[in-house]
Amino acid sequence: MHSTDVTLVLGGARAGKSTFAEELTQAWDRRVYIATAVFTDDEMAQRIAAHRTRRGPDWRTVEEPVELAASILRESAAGKGLLVDCLTVWIGNLMHHGRDVDAAQEALLESLAAAAGPVVLVANEVGLGIVPDNAMARTFRDHAGRLNQAVARVASRVYFVAAGIPMTQGGGPGTMTARALMFQGTASDAGKSLVTAGLCRLLARRGHAVRPFKPQNMSNNAAVTPDGGEIGRAQALQARACGVPPSVDMNPVLLKPQSDVGAQVVVHGKVRGNFDAGHFQDVKQELMPAVLESFERLKANADFVLVEGAGSAAEVNLRAHDIANMGFAAAAGVPVVLVADIDRGGVIANLVGTWELLPDEERGLLRGYLINRFRGDVRLFADGLRTITTRTGLPSFGIIPYLAAALRLPQEDALSLDNRRTPPGGGDFRVHRLPYIANFDDFDPLMAEPAVRLDMVAPGHPLPGDADLIILPGSKATVADLRAFKREGWDIDLMAHRRRGGAILGICAGYQMLGRTVADPQGIEGPPGEEAGLGLLDHETVLTAGKTLRQVAGVGKTIDAPFTGYEMHVGETTRRGAHRPFLLPDGHGHDPGTVSEDGRLMGCYVHGLLTRDAFRREFLRSLGVTGAFGPAYEAAVDEALDAVADAFEEAIDIDRLLATAA
Repeated sequence: MHSTDVTLVLGGARAGKSTFAEELTQAWDRRVYIATAVFTDDEMAQRIAAHRTRRGPDWRTVEEPVELAASILRESAAGKGLLVDCLTVWIGNLMHHGRDVDAAQEALLESLAAAAGPVVLVANEVGLGIVPDNAMARTFRDHAGRLNQAVARVASRVYFVAAGIPMTQGGGPGTMTARALMFQGTASDAGKSLVTAGLCRLLARRGHAVRPFKPQNMSNNAAVTPDGGEIGRAQALQARACGVPPSVDMNPVLLKPQSDVGAQVVVHGKVRGNFDAGHFQDVKQELMPAVLESFERLKANADFVLVEGAGSAAEVNLRAHDIANMGFAAAAGVPVVLVADIDRGGVIANLVGTWELLPDEERGLLRGYLINRFRGDVRLFADGLRTITTRTGLPSFGIIPYLAAALRLPQEDALSLDNRRTPPGGGDFRVHRLPYIANFDDFDPLMAEPAVRLDMVAPGHPLPGDADLIILPGSKATVADLRAFKREGWDIDLMAHRRRGGAILGICAGYQMLGRTVADPQGIEGPPGEEAGLGLLDHETVLTAGKTLRQVAGVGKTIDAPFTGYEMHVGETTRRGAHRPFLLPDGHGHDPGTVSEDGRLMGCYVHGLLTRDAFRREFLRSLGVTGAFGPAYEAAVDEALDAVADAFEEAIDIDRLLATAA
């Protein structure tokens, strides 16, 4: 059993405390709003009605002006969270009805201790103004102040909201210093990201304030944070699982490969520079303070921080100045749980071999292991578990089954592209797998559509002649990937596809490649140079040092539906002739993209363009796709996260696992 999770939200009148309290409940499966206010006039009735409309139909409302403790005990249940708004009004109600306020307070505290699910309570902070001029008002102030203090002492966390800005105040003894646990893999793509995301959702549903953290990530699949930084896509998904916006602190160091030996280094969301592998080893030792700074900021606002390692825990050749795995764990004093993938085979050797390669001081950080992607009867692996535990002394926290729901989540690792195929449907779409393909999760919404077949065209394979749509994806090395595209003969295939009337969509680097030229005179993404484009759109692109990172929304020009997404690119694109915009972005400074006169050739800088259901479906209709459309994409992602969390509840000894966090 887990202990009751109590959050107290304080603030002045109209400070935004109720809105913030509602935001804290976003990850809950079931939500009950316990309202203590009673309307005594039309204006109050209108306020209450407005609050109900804002909350929406997902809430169940219970009106309880006096018997609050009984209501909490009656409504509380596992998997269900309660929001009480507000305690200060409740105090006034008790005084109005002549109740014993002190006795009611004790009953409330007992109900909070016995609650089976999370509880968020809203109250006004009192005593900040002048001393009341009458005895009743002073008594009310004293009761309200004592109640706030009593609830704060038992609360897991306390927030004070001023002008709509929440500030962490602390909570019960020791509860506001987050406990952390790190998940390191025995190999790349072992399931660390999935384990972290699933546990984030699980803990958020239990009412905990949880944050994801990955000290160093290497991926060309990135997301833009609300403040204009970039982090790994996996951390953005994990933030979503927690019910909070993504932050650059969740992934302070991001490496974006743009050659076989070099990468762009992003620190706290901004480009630090381009480094080859050897030079980065020298730079890496300077980055630990930035990593620890972000980690401490996350800890200050959470109950748990779940840390994801990178690659393998036993990459001893990279151990010097390590910030991604054991180097970080040792510096921050974070316990480690190993994650191994049994579906690939060799799981016993992976776990035992990792143990054998680690020095004693790093073995001391290990607390146990999880086995991922198991198929079949787990009882048949009992001897395997005994062998691992005998050889390492580490306990198993659980065996996670192969989860179909995991395939419905956005992927970050390019290794996952090998398995990205969908069954035949009404539209046959192809994406070229470029050497430095980036942000390939742009296509996840298409792959979720039952009326679409989307396949990656690997090097060495020609473009099929019967494809309906060819998509040129994003790239972290545009000139290099444009040259690779031509070496494969895909430029010839693309021209033939265009002559047959097939549709083409270029996104970001793919949009740049469709133009006349792509020039990189400063060597931003590789050696300085220039390459002739595919010549299908009348524009030229010059890569420049400044990087565009921003969220964008608007409507389509030829696709009559709203879109949202983000821009993440270097370079400026200049059009030469008459221009037909593909999109109509809100605001100023956004490139609207281009569409051909026949509407079959499109390009733009917007990643995530096809995420919005209405835009994606209108886009598919414009291509002649008439089959049944799939479910709402964003809702499907949340359903998949919930399904993963449900499976973890069954497969993992959660309480035993969390007991190892420190």
